[in-house]
Amino acid sequence: AHSPGSSCLRFLFPDFEAIFWIFRKEVVFVGVNCVFDKRIYLDSESYVHLELYDDGTGYWTFSGYGWFWSGEEDTFVLGLVRFLNNISAEDAVDFLSDVDWDTFASAIRNSLEKDPCDGIYAIAGDNVEFHFSDGTLKSAEESEYYYLADELEHAGVKREMAGWLLDEAWIYTPSADDHLSEIKSEFGEHWKKDLLKLLEKSGGEKDRVKLFVEEMLNLIERYKEEIEDYKYELGNESFRKALEEALEEKGLTFDEVVKLAPEALSDRGYGEVDGYTITAFYGSHKFAIVVRRERKLWADVFSNRNALDALKFVRDTVKGVLEEGACCDELELIKIAMEDKNSSKLSAVTASIRKQVLMEVL
Repeated sequence: AHSPGSSCLRFLFPDFEAIFWIFRKEVVFVGVNCVFDKRIYLDSESYVHLELYDDGTGYWTFSGYGWFWSGEEDTFVLGLVRFLNNISAEDAVDFLSDVDWDTFASAIRNSLEKDPCDGIYAIAGDNVEFHFSDGTLKSAEESEYYYLADELEHAGVKREMAGWLLDEAWIYTPSADDHLSEIKSEFGEHWKKDLLKLLEKSGGEKDRVKLFVEEMLNLIERYKEEIEDYKYELGNESFRKALEEALEEKGLTFDEVVKLAPEALSDRGYGEVDGYTITAFYGSHKFAIVVRRERKLWADVFSNRNALDALKFVRDTVKGVLEEGACCDELELIKIAMEDKNSSKLSAVTASIRKQVLMEVL
């Protein structure tokens, strides 16, 4: 076990109330008596403070140079988990050795009664996960992103285009609060039940504080492992659902993407779908799609961030939804075609457009 210093706590608890130092007021509790008041220093500039009152309420305070976090009645377990996460088991037992056990247990029960999920936030990753978005959930979403990008590239999609296709899903990914709600829904009631059982088991023992701390640390570790696995699955699933939403917004399905993208957005720059020849011209900031069948031609220009719109254009063309012709400024199409390093693809442009190319060059 170890006792990380204030830099670790500052990373865990970013909601430092700097204004507290300017307008600090002492909290006055009316009609209750403090039965336990103790502070332990984690290092020279950070400490943990616990107060217990005879009405069964308790309050944790974490403080250091320039930052401060104070819990409420319904965050007592959150404070307890943070305390145990940042101190050795031996120091935790020593700190709680002369605690009024009945009041301590009541504070836990009262907090869980108000919020059965109290403490889950810290176990599931704390502010690293849900404030900074720098934990397992984001890693799992990114892992799924790169997995799908690799799959698309393996199928023949231009790597850059695979990224642009998937990038549109990010705005549909759930918020940190949404993820936290899912985790609480999955684990909250079980957590409450297990913690109450632990209180009952510890209460009758002679070395109840020592037993409680040891068993509590084991319980926290078990839930951390279970929640970690759940978060990884949740992150994977959430990105796939986000991609489905992005595709639904464009009127596309994932099967259509798998079918069209390797032909319409390939590295080689050309392909074929249901008898339609598709040529892609890649410019510096935009790309053009030209679809031909016999003497008919359809063409349009897209920004690099609108790859899904390009697939929708191809899909609608192949299905006969779009009228023949260019849906864009033909000169813009020509400029993008001229930017493309693969000049052999210019044969995909009709004679009339090639004539305009000559006029543009001359």
